[in-house]
Amino acid sequence: MAVSAMKVRSRRRDVVSWSNFFWCTVFIVTSFFTFSAVRLFFADKYHPVLGSTRQNSILEVMKDVTPVSLAVSIRETVMLPDQVLIYLKYPPSARLFTKEDFRCVYSSTNSSWPNLIRQPPIQIDGEDFENQIVRCSIPPRGFILSLDLKPHGIIPIIHIQWWDALAYEALIDRDNSTVVFVKGLNLRPERMSNASKFECVYGWDFSNTKFLLRSELLSIGQEIGRCKTPLSVLNGPQRGDNSVKVSIRIKGKGIYRTIARPDSPVGS
Repeated sequence: MAVSAMKVRSRRRDVVSWSNFFWCTVFIVTSFFTFSAVRLFFADKYHPVLGSTRQNSILEVMKDVTPVSLAVSIRETVMLPDQVLIYLKYPPSARLFTKEDFRCVYSSTNSSWPNLIRQPPIQIDGEDFENQIVRCSIPPRGFILSLDLKPHGIIPIIHIQWWDALAYEALIDRDNSTVVFVKGLNLRPERMSNASKFECVYGWDFSNTKFLLRSELLSIGQEIGRCKTPLSVLNGPQRGDNSVKVSIRIKGKGIYRTIARPDSPVGS
């Protein structure tokens, strides 16, 4: 009897041991798959909204905001008397954003009185990737303007062109000359001026005059100049962000700031 009882207790110990091992294995496997599922769910669903709780200046905002994947960037910014024009630059794979996707952000430059104002744009012009413009109100005194694109975060505005002296538009005419529209020439109305006092300049980077291509100015009057277009410009890309810029230089003085990119010939 004693031997039989010992064998029964031994079998019970074996049963209990295998039972514990079985349930322990089930617990580990279940925990693994649950943890993996949670990771997959949040990796797929969770996208952080970029922003900043520090609101004393745009520089402070930029410290805290690092966009993961910036969908668009800013090509040019022009300050008008009553609004700011922000020209957008789209990468090839981006979708075209609408007014509801943007906010004009005004950040206080006074660290002792932090403030951040967000407003919808006045409007958005352009229905293609190469010509979209966001219009924002003029920043209040002591504030810096930037652009917020939901949900990607804040896009800083590094440099603003002033409207009072600017080559703002250009096109290549049927005769292959470049027509340039310039604000601030201050020429006499309704008469042609002496074109020999001016010249046309083409280039991608106007901060370095060594790499600018110069050409003859054929005629000029009021805010419109007509340039002889270099062959290298005619044969190059005439649309998009890689196209060359053009401006007008007053000989002995300087070059007008520019955002003007010669468009394709009229009617082509």
